[in-house]
Amino acid sequence: MNITVLKIILLVVMLALTLLFGVLPIKVIEYLARRGPRQRGTPNKSSLLLSLLSCFAGGVFLAICFLDLMPDAREALANLVACKNWTIDYPIVELLTCIGFFLVYLVEELSTRVFHSTPTIHDQSLVTKDNTIWSVDQLCDREVPTETKTATSEKHDTPIGGKSAIVRTLTFMLALTFHSTLEGFAFGVQDTELSVTALFFGLMVHKSVVAFSVGMRLIRSHPKARWLVVANIAFFALMSPLGAVVGILIENSPIDTATKEMVSTILISLSLGTFIYITFFEILSVERDNDHPNLAKLTATVLGFAIIAGIMTVSS
Repeated sequence: MNITVLKIILLVVMLALTLLFGVLPIKVIEYLARRGPRQRGTPNKSSLLLSLLSCFAGGVFLAICFLDLMPDAREALANLVACKNWTIDYPIVELLTCIGFFLVYLVEELSTRVFHSTPTIHDQSLVTKDNTIWSVDQLCDREVPTETKTATSEKHDTPIGGKSAIVRTLTFMLALTFHSTLEGFAFGVQDTELSVTALFFGLMVHKSVVAFSVGMRLIRSHPKARWLVVANIAFFALMSPLGAVVGILIENSPIDTATKEMVSTILISLSLGTFIYITFFEILSVERDNDHPNLAKLTATVLGFAIIAGIMTVSS
């Protein structure tokens, strides 16, 4: 199968699944509202499974960062240097990677300031410290523990659904857009079926959890404005495919080789910084702090890394 056709098919699947998981919380909230309160502190197998899947995705991302994206960025830089007959001893790829990392860090911190004390953008709220799933006790306006009330009281200083809530939502979605676009670009510039499918799998596990968490946060902030929730989820779902389309166009464009390699070096390196931030700050560190067995989570992470490393070894 032509690799561009494969990318387009996977992008359509990515868009559909992100939309599905993003709007699913609307139905979940309706279902939970019809149920009685659930006993807290009961171990939940679904919660453990989601945590292990997230760690597996973290391992996949780790392998993609250092075994795929970084060599690709260095190769693009080497091609650029060869085209221009430059002599460069400075670690350009590493510098751009760190710039991408700090840009994401800055966006997240600015977003956190706007949201006051709310969790980070990629908050894995599906898995909570009391082993429940989807933060049910916080999302259904039932009994809320004292510590939860304290933690959330700052969030609701402004009326839900008011202008301030809408401005915060827009800021939140703009921060997500930066992540998603670079994730999509990294997908779009892949040049082998293996790297395309591997990155697609890692992205989908991560984006499904993130989309569900974002949907939960939006429906709670705007319970009476479902059109706004759906519109924001659709916007979020479109960003990765749009970034991927840009990557595909650059990869297949007739522009001169030097310009193409320069653009690829910059954007792949920035994407690498984004993935490093997501892997360590938004997946592995978050999962390490929940109550599930750390050894099981480490095993899932190593398994994700080992599978990609093994497949790349065989294919090469």
